[in-house]
Amino acid sequence: METKISVLLADPGEQYRAAYSKAIGQETDMELVAQTDNGLRAEELITKFQPDVVVLDLVLPNLDGLSLLTHLRAKNASSRVIVTSAICNDQVLMECAELGTTYFMQKPFDPPLLVQRIRQSDSCRRLALARRGRRD
Repeated sequence: METKISVLLADPGEQYRAAYSKAIGQETDMELVAQTDNGLRAEELITKFQPDVVVLDLVLPNLDGLSLLTHLRAKNASSRVIVTSAICNDQVLMECAELGTTYFMQKPFDPPLLVQRIRQSDSCRRLALARRGRRD
């Protein structure tokens, strides 16, 4: 039996969280394990649940998205991260790429596209884990 893709949402916008949550909830191969509007809480939840995919906005209270990405990288977290943001420029894109994000999605976008990116991110995660397993 195939396990579901576990997803954590970290977005300050209640409407965005509701739309993403609804889209993920309609998918039989995905499970929303947690959601928050706070960067520090997101870090705690990621540590607790170790989701397969994190959907992360860059503008979060208490700990911004780029700082959270830096923390996750330092912890060598295995979650794949999809960054969503209305802020999009070359510097932000470069920083996100350097910090290991799988995708950057500029808001607004349709939630079905997010579902597609979650599946693609998880495929990348599973491939990386399989490659790591072959080397051990």
